[in-house]
Amino acid sequence: MALDRLKALRVEKGLSQAELARQIGTTQQTVARWEAGKSVPSVRSLDVLAYILGTTVAYLLGQRPTSRLNKSLEDIDEEGIFWGHLSLLLPSWRQSQWYPVTDTTRDHLWSRLRNSQIDDENPWIVCETLNNRMLAFNPQRAARILLLDDDADSPDDGWPAKFPLDDYAGHPQAIYRAMDEWLTGAWGIDVDDEEARTQREVVKRLLKRAKLDEPDKLHPFLHHTTVHLAGGRKFELFVEPNELWSAMSDLELGLNRMVYLPTTDHDNDVFVPLEQLVLIEGSLIDAAEGRRAELEELGVGDELEDQTS
Repeated sequence: MALDRLKALRVEKGLSQAELARQIGTTQQTVARWEAGKSVPSVRSLDVLAYILGTTVAYLLGQRPTSRLNKSLEDIDEEGIFWGHLSLLLPSWRQSQWYPVTDTTRDHLWSRLRNSQIDDENPWIVCETLNNRMLAFNPQRAARILLLDDDADSPDDGWPAKFPLDDYAGHPQAIYRAMDEWLTGAWGIDVDDEEARTQREVVKRLLKRAKLDEPDKLHPFLHHTTVHLAGGRKFELFVEPNELWSAMSDLELGLNRMVYLPTTDHDNDVFVPLEQLVLIEGSLIDAAEGRRAELEELGVGDELEDQTS
């Protein structure tokens, strides 16, 4: 499969194959093979290519937003392909909140909303986004919900004034994990993998541009959970990863009438009555860590597929 759009975007940016190769951390011959369809970039290389060329992985692959990848590229789908946006507007908000999602997430949301698979006993919908958010929301308490593909016009209240991390289309979870590794000091460990070094350079540029290249700014950006209550009230906290995952799972299954969100500093055991809850915007990094810990405890194994759809 030739990446025809790769060559067009490279030329549009005024880059030679050799110049693009240097930015990616590979060789001119490798770029030439990608453009000729003789080989396919790895998931990590596709992420970096999309960032440097100012596009999405889906566009590079020539995919329609709702199409599925062919079998030879199934591994790429693990990182999630950008489809468009979920837009939520709560009664107390003046402007919608936007979340980039994959085509799989869109299908899940559409099915739940359109086919009336929401019942009175458990209306809660849980989904993951491409900007490191895991959402749990009650659609019956929203003022409006939109599913807009990438080609759609913006609604009447417009787009956000700014996407904080150039994340209109989000980023693969690998990028957010790399940010967290920088935050925890794991970058002090040298890596031999050229792709890993290139990914780190991309992350450094992202953090610097977004002015998040300081730990006290990046930590809340990656790990905060925001809880929205009826009447427009909200609060933010850092939730224990295993308890965040447990809370999300319980909401999806309709198991509890009280949501338990203990903080990571162990100073607060937060309980939220379900009747007062409208939306939880959780950290996907933390939820994934909680799920991984649960699987290990159950003896399922220590490998966890990234869930971005």
